[in-house]
Amino acid sequence: MQQLFDTIPKVFRELDKSGKVSEAFVLAAWRKCAGESIAERSRVERLQNKRLLVAVANKVWAGHLASLSPIMLARLNGLVGEDTVRFIEFRVDDEGFADADNSQPEVADLQIGSSLASAAERIADEDLRHKFLVAAASYLGRQSK
Repeated sequence: MQQLFDTIPKVFRELDKSGKVSEAFVLAAWRKCAGESIAERSRVERLQNKRLLVAVANKVWAGHLASLSPIMLARLNGLVGEDTVRFIEFRVDDEGFADADNSQPEVADLQIGSSLASAAERIADEDLRHKFLVAAASYLGRQSK
């Protein structure tokens, strides 16, 4: 499967002059990039001028995902081809996610090491701990580029 994801961007660059194929590929790659929990609480709406518009359930999710956007951009461009997406915009659509579980993103969704997650458990303030983990995941994502 990974070989397919590695080959497709090269083929698309040669064939896709209108951008429609790239958009479809980005929409399909979102779930793999975002992870199951985030993908269930978000909906990719369109890719236009290298800007990806993603609807989310509420402002809390929009804020958390905006802080993770550098990691998500790196993952997404790694899957679909470098420089396919330059910016991810998160738009609140509370009506479209009325039945969704709108809790904060799970630490497991941030894809950080278990040692960092267990060390962060010593931070008593839950909101501060979550912000620390998001910042750490963002840093680690930039390091892996």
